[in-house]
Amino acid sequence: MTAQEWDVICRENGEERSYSLVELLEDAIKKGASDLHLQANTRPIYRVHSSLQEDLRFDVLNENQVKGLLYSILSDEQMAVFEQKKELDLSYQTENSRYRVNLCWERKRPAGAFRIIPFEVPSREWLGFPSDAVWEDISSMKQGLVLVTGITGSGKTTTLASIINYINSVREDKIVTIEDPIEYVYKNKKSIIIQREVGEFGDTTSFSNGLKYILRQDPDIILVGEMRDRDTASMAMTAAETGHLVFSTLHTKDAEGTVTRLVDLFPPDQQQEIKTQLSMVLSYVLSQKLIPPRGGEKRVLAMEIMYNNTAIANLIRQGKPEQIASIIQTSAGQNMFTLEQNLKDLHSRGKIGYDQALEYANRKDELRRMFTGLR
Repeated sequence: MTAQEWDVICRENGEERSYSLVELLEDAIKKGASDLHLQANTRPIYRVHSSLQEDLRFDVLNENQVKGLLYSILSDEQMAVFEQKKELDLSYQTENSRYRVNLCWERKRPAGAFRIIPFEVPSREWLGFPSDAVWEDISSMKQGLVLVTGITGSGKTTTLASIINYINSVREDKIVTIEDPIEYVYKNKKSIIIQREVGEFGDTTSFSNGLKYILRQDPDIILVGEMRDRDTASMAMTAAETGHLVFSTLHTKDAEGTVTRLVDLFPPDQQQEIKTQLSMVLSYVLSQKLIPPRGGEKRVLAMEIMYNNTAIANLIRQGKPEQIASIIQTSAGQNMFTLEQNLKDLHSRGKIGYDQALEYANRKDELRRMFTGLR
């Protein structure tokens, strides 16, 4: 294909112009989108503040146009793997931004999703991180396990990147990350950072394989992009147990679900041992959601923060994660709060509306009682 064949036609103000994939991605940034989606028989679609928006300036894209756009960023080797395995994850970089890319086949046609990753790592202030005390505590820890959890698109990677970048600026440590793919790119400041990408065209074949050898690389801090399986979880906990500060993510909505998910990764005959180990190595669970802005330009961060104090450690060992929320609610002095407590605070500060607070609450009845003063 020639470069011209990679372009698609946009009609705007009575004029036609051709668009390349890079120009579509730059348009996504200008629109404040988090993602660009391309598939056959559909116009380009942007995700802006959680909502999907079709770009009506374009005609519906046909299969060849989508294939041309997607293949324009692939090497011959990547094309061959994509056509053979029907799936491909990669990172892509233009002059203005980085992108996490997933290519797949749907109904025997190629499709792609592009997550926009800014070059600049957001600050604590930009995030709206809800507790300065927790931020400083996490950033000064020498060992332990810190988990950032939430659904896909809830900003877990951005929160972790902001913490890592802050540590990079204030501590003299060696930080090793294992990511799939690499999203934010760091520059060495006071720390040195080694970033390893998982995948066929990356630096290691899997999270668990990368972790297997990581302790030989003299790390102080380890970031594991995601705890996807039992082996990864086991090695991450062991790394925290042996004196390292370990960060990772899980697709869970709260602290209770996080503890349950980690334990359930293991067979029943190992679960008591895992509960005991987890009760000793777990430091924080930060469970977050992003809420569409109320007249602002960016989504609002809402978070549940659990610190593993003595009471919670006992609940983890005893297999009673359903009681964790009650401990969080009554431990404000230790900088803990439930998602509902944070939503109520965000509402009181005019950041979100009442209906939004209820929509994003995990325990809607509990939040209603908070608003009405009932207990």
